[in-house]
Amino acid sequence: MLSGILGLALASATAIASANAADMLRAPAGGYKDTPAYVEMDWSGAYLGGHAGGVRASDKVTDLEGYGFFPSLTNNASGAFGGGQLGYNWQRGNIVFGVEADLGVMSINHTATERIPASIKDNFYADVTGRLGYASGSTLVYAKGGVAYFNGEAKVVNPGRTFTAAKDFTGWTVGGGLEYALSPAWSVKGEYQHFDFGTEKSAIYGCCTAGNMYNFHYGHGLTADAVSAGVNYHITSGYEPLK
Repeated sequence: MLSGILGLALASATAIASANAADMLRAPAGGYKDTPAYVEMDWSGAYLGGHAGGVRASDKVTDLEGYGFFPSLTNNASGAFGGGQLGYNWQRGNIVFGVEADLGVMSINHTATERIPASIKDNFYADVTGRLGYASGSTLVYAKGGVAYFNGEAKVVNPGRTFTAAKDFTGWTVGGGLEYALSPAWSVKGEYQHFDFGTEKSAIYGCCTAGNMYNFHYGHGLTADAVSAGVNYHITSGYEPLK
């Protein structure tokens, strides 16, 4: 599913780019003397926008006490992914570098049932990354990486017992994408990101038949892979004539 979404995003960007190029080559009523000179995008400046796509998440659950009541299991979930972004670029020749912050939602609700049910629940995510790319005309190819945060929860449930959930996952993200400028103000992009939100703990508390209190702790290693299509509005960018 994720590869299909990315393909659709890149196909859409290519179609828009082709139409834009055709308009630039088409002569106006007054002849080619009235056609603007070909110009190159200056990626420097601030921008903001939005993105949407799909995500596949994986919660690797482990028994931290090693009691062996259930084997380690992996709870997989797929869903929607999207939000907004804000960033700033600097350009030096063909090299573009900058910072970007994302905030959005990962829809990854799912419950696995291997002896004891384990579930993950969606909520918002955020990341702050550095970007480094290569610009050629109106096209920018880039890589990104930085810190990531997920506010959802993961837990192991034993009916009739008291349990807690793992929350506030903090880790890292890496990815990359392709961005195409439609005009000095607007660009479209297709992007892939891998998230490793680290490992957090959940617990089950209860009492066995002998009357002894017990508690079981579980580790939740949460990762996710997402692809998205997006649009950016460039607040302080522009075109420069080619020389």
